[in-house]
Amino acid sequence: MMREACNVISLLLDARSPGAIAENPVAAVLAETRSPAPLRQMLEKRSDTAFFGDLHKSLVDDGLTAVAATHALAAVTNWPVLSVLRSLTELRRTELLQAVIVEPTGEDPGQLVVVTATLEPSKPPKTEKAAATVLPVDLKDESDWVAVAVQVEEWWLSYGPKSVTIPPAGAPRTFGLLGDPATSGYRNVPGGWTSRITAMAAVLGMTTFVAPTPAHAKAQSLHQRLDVAFMVNGAVGWAEQCERLTAAGKKVLKGGQPGTPFNELLMAVRDTLVPFAFAAARPIAHAPRELLPGQCVYHRKIANSGGAYDSFGEGSTSPCKHGAGAFVRFSGTDKALKGMQRIYTNFEGSMLYHCRKFPNCGMYCASRGAD
Repeated sequence: MMREACNVISLLLDARSPGAIAENPVAAVLAETRSPAPLRQMLEKRSDTAFFGDLHKSLVDDGLTAVAATHALAAVTNWPVLSVLRSLTELRRTELLQAVIVEPTGEDPGQLVVVTATLEPSKPPKTEKAAATVLPVDLKDESDWVAVAVQVEEWWLSYGPKSVTIPPAGAPRTFGLLGDPATSGYRNVPGGWTSRITAMAAVLGMTTFVAPTPAHAKAQSLHQRLDVAFMVNGAVGWAEQCERLTAAGKKVLKGGQPGTPFNELLMAVRDTLVPFAFAAARPIAHAPRELLPGQCVYHRKIANSGGAYDSFGEGSTSPCKHGAGAFVRFSGTDKALKGMQRIYTNFEGSMLYHCRKFPNCGMYCASRGAD
């Protein structure tokens, strides 16, 4: 079944690894018969597929070896991580775009591979035009993550997906912009500027709340609804709301420079938001460890995951501002328990505590009694 998917975090995390594949590029693409990708779903057995050979040549012209180009073409055609499409009603055409990142091999960098196509609904369906491009991507470089996000934002605004793609487990799901650039000293703020913020967050899998004033944030109870916020430098009166967000375990990013253009503020938001969201979604880098007898470790919940477990910070011996005496046995859902079990090999429900100010405070405690 065809479906749209437009999420930067998934695109970065789900890079495809090269594998054994047919030598002929067209045969390699068509060998997969179960592909759910829009391009494959819209073509029929009788459709002319010779254009895949032209796409392969384009990838080779862009610098890929013939083998690498064949793998990349098969991956982006059959199993794209990102796919969007739009109908050109008056022309009776459908335009689509599919993208995937192929993992680096040897000294070669990773590659963002993109295929675009325009199809007409003839019998059989015909590909009117198609193109393939490839761009190098360093999956270890935060600036490259941001560059990919910029490209995906452009696709989002151009193709207009119907809904936000759910991000990987652990990634933040709600984002808030705190402050109004137009009244905080920024230049060239366009009308409808909130649509740019919405698109930026949408490609990261987040729903956006814009609070131009602290009163708006308070009225919407954003300290309970947000996973991450960005406070616009130059906006005034936000100290109390930022403190409420921090106490509730929500990350508050800050940036921007009054007097600069709005586009530079967008860059500041993106430069901090993309790495934060990507880090939250990545699997825990450290191996699970044992919670020792008598040990008490405080963990702040860093994001509401869309999956089966909550995500927590690495932990420290320092409690929240409410003090160690404010912690009581946790009696909520088992998502917090499952999150702790990803950190500790011997974790049990009786070891889980949270600040009694929950849900306004997002600090938890993993505590094991002395044996």
